[in-house]
Amino acid sequence: MDNKKMHANEDNKSLEASKESDYNKAVIELKTILVGLKEMSNQSLSNYWTEEDIKEVQATMDKLDYESLQYKKGVLKNLEDFQQEKWKNLLEREDDDK
Repeated sequence: MDNKKMHANEDNKSLEASKESDYNKAVIELKTILVGLKEMSNQSLSNYWTEEDIKEVQATMDKLDYESLQYKKGVLKNLEDFQQEKWKNLLEREDDDK
């Protein structure tokens, strides 16, 4: 009986080692696939956007952000003037712009 238990124990260890080996192989294969996908993704992006394109888009966005901020400041200034009953000054400024 001890001999059978010993063989069964060895078989279980062998089976566990085999499963662990299969798991490790699967993990390595998955990592390899993921690395390949990442490389393909980077190549795909570079086909559509160059660094120069990205810089140009960023510069345009920065310019629009600045213009939007200036516009907001102007609107807020006009609202403050209106609230402080300086609306006459606003109307005079509009007349001067014409």
